[in-house]
Amino acid sequence: MEDYTLFSKAKLPMSLKRKIYNQCALTVMMYGCETWTLNAQTTQRLRVTQRAMERCMLGITMRDRKTNEWICAQTKAEYIITVSKKMKWKWAGHIARRTDGKWTTNVLHFIPREKKRLRRLQIQDE
Repeated sequence: MEDYTLFSKAKLPMSLKRKIYNQCALTVMMYGCETWTLNAQTTQRLRVTQRAMERCMLGITMRDRKTNEWICAQTKAEYIITVSKKMKWKWAGHIARRTDGKWTTNVLHFIPREKKRLRRLQIQDE
């Protein structure tokens, strides 16, 4: 069965494949990443997906035994975790500059109540 994806077309230059990856695939994968918690599992999944796409761009398989560094050097695509972190910082700056009083601003600038909250054991005793 032949693969008809745009990345696997041998006639396309790597610069065009890289541009398509950065402008289309990366933006789709990163949709809503500003609100994600970047834990180890999410980070690993993003890395694996990026490497799979880059291997498809190069026309190689896992059996070719190429290192991740070699793949990165060949494709020169943007690193997905770096893009995700930049987008998170950009979103945080956007929220910090808001002055419209929406819930996101209220959560960011939380002011605690005047009195201290009681411990759970003290509440049950009373």
